[in-house]
Amino acid sequence: MIPLVYSCSGCSGSAQKANQMALDMNASGDAEMSCIAGVGGGVAHLVKKALSGRDIIAIDGCKLGCVAACLANHGIEPTEHRILKGG
Repeated sequence: MIPLVYSCSGCSGSAQKANQMALDMNASGDAEMSCIAGVGGGVAHLVKKALSGRDIIAIDGCKLGCVAACLANHGIEPTEHRILKGG
């Protein structure tokens, strides 16, 4: 099964690059993009998906690590965590 990918999509340019990376991975079939805002907000269906045991790629736009923090709130550690250098 392909990994899930979660990305930052905040207001900075690097956040938008993170979001575009995840969209591209989803479009190419390399990963399935899911909603980090839903995970952070505790939306049951989206949290359940994040907890499904699939590999997870987290792409943060900066060193604040909001994507990783949203996952950590549910005890989830991403398989891979990328932090964009420009962030």
